Amino acid sequence: YKGNPQLMNATVNTSSLSYTHNNPIMTLNLELSYQYVDKAINEYFVKDPGSPYITLTNENAKYSQEFGGELSFSLKPFGSDILKLQSYTQLMYQNINSSIVGNLSNLYFPINLAVSLQIGKWILAYQYRFTSMSANGVSIKVRATMCVVSCKTKTTTAAGSEGVPFFAQKILILSIFY
Repeated sequence: YKGNPQLMNATVNTSSLSYTHNNPIMTLNLELSYQYVDKAINEYFVKDPGSPYITLTNENAKYSQEFGGELSFSLKPFGSDILKLQSYTQLMYQNINSSIVGNLSNLYFPINLAVSLQIGKWILAYQYRFTSMSANGVSIKVRATMCVVSCKTKTTTAAGSEGVPFFAQKILILSIFY
């Protein structure tokens, strides 16, 4: 990594509009947003002069714009946490105008789905994530799944999970939260 002592502060302007509907069976959240960043700090790779290596560095782009929305939905068919169905979706478009690397744009569209079953202090949950991303026409699709088992007491939650996150690597996580 190579630092850039000429970086200037970026100025961020954000506007958003949110709506929430909540009742014992269903929760719905919708948010639309716009963000403009003047002198956005952008990371990019550059050939290091005097060496055969490529390094990561920062620069102030002219500006960055981001448009998007988020939708989250939770359904409790029995009016309790016995069975819960959840979905979270986001759609974001970003455009960066840089004097060094030109005009860059990307589209980000993840869809997260989860089903959880709670019996007493035990919770079993399955989570699925599908992500579609594109950067200037290049498209990437990523899928990840995870199964979580947890046990809750009044002050502590112990959870173990096994999943197939990015690059199909299996992981086993055991964590305790206070």
